[in-house]
Amino acid sequence: MSFRKSAIWLTVLILLLTEIPCLAEDTGNESTGTHTLPDGRSSIYRVKDDEECPFLAAGETPQITPYSYRSEDVCIVITTDRYSVYTNPDGKAEKRSSAMYYCADIYIRDIRCMERVYAEGRFKEDYKGKVTTLANSAGAILATNSDYACLLSQGVVIANGKVLRKTANKKRDMCVIRTDGTMTIIPYGTALNYDKMVKSGLLDENVWQVFLFGPDLLDKDGNVYEYKEYKRKTDVLPNNPRTVLGYYEPGHYCLVVADGRTNESLGLRIEALAQLMKELGCVSAYNLDGGQSSQMSFFGKIINAPYNKGRRVNDILIIRDLTNDERDNYPQ
Repeated sequence: MSFRKSAIWLTVLILLLTEIPCLAEDTGNESTGTHTLPDGRSSIYRVKDDEECPFLAAGETPQITPYSYRSEDVCIVITTDRYSVYTNPDGKAEKRSSAMYYCADIYIRDIRCMERVYAEGRFKEDYKGKVTTLANSAGAILATNSDYACLLSQGVVIANGKVLRKTANKKRDMCVIRTDGTMTIIPYGTALNYDKMVKSGLLDENVWQVFLFGPDLLDKDGNVYEYKEYKRKTDVLPNNPRTVLGYYEPGHYCLVVADGRTNESLGLRIEALAQLMKELGCVSAYNLDGGQSSQMSFFGKIINAPYNKGRRVNDILIIRDLTNDERDNYPQ
């Protein structure tokens, strides 16, 4: 039974019943990409004039339900539903995709709340761990598998502001997240090595993450590409378990995991996945590693149904609260 809409409304009701005045004029610093919350704290997410603030006031006790979490740094609402669609990618025969998917709607006020975690701290294929083990070791609230870029021999990778590899990979789209919370795509065929991309302005010191898997799922207007474009971008076209990072605006993202390769969930074709992300309202979306890697953990418990119980991975993408020291030293 689908409970995505009911879960959303239940969580919204809980949040609205909490008396936290958050509507105020934004006096943020546009040059640094930060905005000011009503209690004076900085945030990469800009609270709209008619919007309830997604974050609790400083010092408030976090609110936790089986499918949501809200604190002074983070707001997460997880919903699940079945997505079924027929597509006709090659104009010859309809293709069916059907999968249970899990969507975590995420607000963060500081980019440090979104981190990559590596098994034993090593960006290397030989080092692997369970998603839940890596998540618990990092104090993650929410975690999914990431791009598993160590399986590729080439391509720029940046994690948590640290450059892990500088070589070029022109065969894959790259996803860039900066410290101001913006997410952009460097298309396949244009990526150079790290030094040349810095020189050309594609990368700079404000880059927080560079993911290397792909493909990019939506065009610059937030629409689904023509199928031939996906064929140029990737060979992972058929139904599969999927993990996707979706983007709405700075500080507002979603992580989506779709089950697959079973009778209950066939998985999603690449064009069906793109259509889902568009329907979820994303303006940009980037495909991460999928298949047996696709797993979502909430407080250390896997909540989807990974194919063959999932597999150990080199890296995960987590959402976490700031530490007290990090809050005390918030970059202004």
